Amino acid sequence: MIMRSLGCGAAVVVAGLALVADVAQAQSNTFAVPPGVTISAGGFSTHWIKIHAWLMWIGMGFLMPLAIILVRFSKRARERGDLETVRKLVYAHEFIQICAVCAVIASASVAFTKFDNKFAHTHERLGLSLWICVWIAPLLGIFRPKHGAKIRTAWYAAHWIFGTGAVVLGFINIFIGMYLYEQITSKNIKGLNVAFATQIGIMGLIYMSQDRWQYLVEQGNVSRTVDPLPYNNSTQKTKGGNVENDHHHVSSVV
Repeated sequence: MIMRSLGCGAAVVVAGLALVADVAQAQSNTFAVPPGVTISAGGFSTHWIKIHAWLMWIGMGFLMPLAIILVRFSKRARERGDLETVRKLVYAHEFIQICAVCAVIASASVAFTKFDNKFAHTHERLGLSLWICVWIAPLLGIFRPKHGAKIRTAWYAAHWIFGTGAVVLGFINIFIGMYLYEQITSKNIKGLNVAFATQIGIMGLIYMSQDRWQYLVEQGNVSRTVDPLPYNNSTQKTKGGNVENDHHHVSSVV
């Protein structure tokens, strides 16, 4: 039942993201291309666009969210006291993040050296913002304080905001970049839009279910501490007026 529910949820998320991709593609004229800006290849070969795009997808579109998902599994391992698994997951997170940053650096190098960067377009301006975020998050990871330090809470909040925020903005910019590629080359890449939306849907479902999986599993267990009868005045009388005790049981389970 749980897997069926997750499957239905995944289908809904994927369908929704595909619809969002189509709407964003149709409406990109209103927010991505300001008046007076001409979209063209600018004299450079389109194969540099492909190299830039695939490197950015590898770094921002796949490896970074993968690293975030992996390190979130360490929470359950820490609760079990399995510090060896925690260590492996943290090392995997760091290694994948380093690979992601290298891919983003390579992608940005192509953009800076091969494209006409006037920063008049949403894709270019958002890309510059992502370039800054990509460096802040790893630097925060390098200088992380130990558990129990007073500054640890502020550090965790900043690391999470910059890391997760960069991934979300990266997703948006990749969709905008695919729209621009269609405008420049006059090619239809709707299949890539749907594939990328499907990938985001699957990763998003895993991300959201990580904190709720145990709770979902426990929904199939019958609780023996709560009377299935509705809580009303008649129930109060049949229980001999022990309302406070019954309310305590209900609250503790919910």
